[in-house]
Amino acid sequence: MRQRTIFVVLSGVLTSGVLMSAAIACASSPASSTASGATAGATATGSVAAPPPSPAVEGRFVLTQGSDTIGSEHFSRTNDRLRAEFTARGVEAFRYDAELAPDASVKRIRLTVRPPAGGAQTSTAAFAGDSVTLTREAPGDSARSARRPAAPGSVPYVNPSPSLMEQIVRRARVLGGGTASVPVFVGGAGPANVTAVVDFAASDSARLELGGVSVLLRVDGAGAILGGSVPSQRLTISRTAAN
Repeated sequence: MRQRTIFVVLSGVLTSGVLMSAAIACASSPASSTASGATAGATATGSVAAPPPSPAVEGRFVLTQGSDTIGSEHFSRTNDRLRAEFTARGVEAFRYDAELAPDASVKRIRLTVRPPAGGAQTSTAAFAGDSVTLTREAPGDSARSARRPAAPGSVPYVNPSPSLMEQIVRRARVLGGGTASVPVFVGGAGPANVTAVVDFAASDSARLELGGVSVLLRVDGAGAILGGSVPSQRLTISRTAAN
């Protein structure tokens, strides 16, 4: 039977802790070496000038299925940084701190996952050119790193983060056109690199195709998500003020 929650269908399984950090942990080994310049920014085709610093915008996304609240994500965003914390049924599941490039791709993301079984796992993914350096922070041990392929201009996705979903749409806005293909790094047990397709049906709406799932979104001119739904999963995405 097909699972009906976004946690299972979209690029990872939150309930079993199979997230980007799992890919980082698997990629790391004692023989791997930390690449120099791990915090260097990703480059994409074309050059986008860095805008002046912007004030932080805070808010919260809430995921509901019928009358059941599945999870919520508090986020804080500037033009060069995105921080978010996702809670599932009132318990923190993961948090991340992402450095953003002027072209809306991601330079670096530091992710801390709290599996249901307990114990925090912290990992970093640093994107540069056509690769990503994955570093796992092991408690009581030195950090272990490995380099893996990643398309230039990638956006990492941690299922089911609406804020990173928004980053994919923002990246598509920068790429321009009615339809844009965005390289996405998801990690996990399956293919690490996938392609998200964003179709801007109108100036205030977009359809995001990711992991075989269609997400219908209301967006503004920059690509910020104002609300949305996953019809196949009866899932609703609501945006509210931070509280």
